[in-house]
Amino acid sequence: MVLAADVAKVKHPFLLWTSADLLAMREKIDTQPWAKKAYEEMVSSTDRQGDEIRHLFRYAVMGDQEAGQIEKKRLLSLLEDPDPLGTSLEWRILAYDVLYNELSPNERKAIERRLRRYIQYAVKPGGTYDGRLYSNERNYARYDGDEGRYTRTNWLPNIIFPWKISTNLAAAVLRDEKPIRETWAKHGSIQWLFGAICISWNYQSAGRVPS
Repeated sequence: MVLAADVAKVKHPFLLWTSADLLAMREKIDTQPWAKKAYEEMVSSTDRQGDEIRHLFRYAVMGDQEAGQIEKKRLLSLLEDPDPLGTSLEWRILAYDVLYNELSPNERKAIERRLRRYIQYAVKPGGTYDGRLYSNERNYARYDGDEGRYTRTNWLPNIIFPWKISTNLAAAVLRDEKPIRETWAKHGSIQWLFGAICISWNYQSAGRVPS
């Protein structure tokens, strides 16, 4: 477990993989026929869905500079997007972590400023974590059918989840204790989701359904 005081000392990458993970995966590909075959199939895939993770894997594990430059270009395009950044950023955040050593000091600072602005926008009143936006019939009509009668903060995986998880990831990749604690503690954060799941499991184990 990483203690709060040690957060700033964590070395990139650490969100998807650590350096030890990368070395272990490279060794498998170099020595295990099944792993080599799986990697070759991944590289030759014509399915563009999931390109981000394939490119990051090829760069980080196999040292494929072309794949790394593709994702670096996508990452730096974040600096050209209008403010505030009203979209999910999970792949750009993971790319920042993996490609950290490919970025210049100025590029790192620029990306970090955008991520801090993203967090600020998400946690401010009226932002992604503001339950008042969703706990009413008018707004929930968009997410819960025509009647819009659902009245709880939602974690819909295709609408709200990507924004909220992006905020948590942004705080983590900055290795800054203050935004990490702030985004973790917000109502509707991933901590809230874990708590709701645990409560649901406890009710089900007891043969009861939460109201």
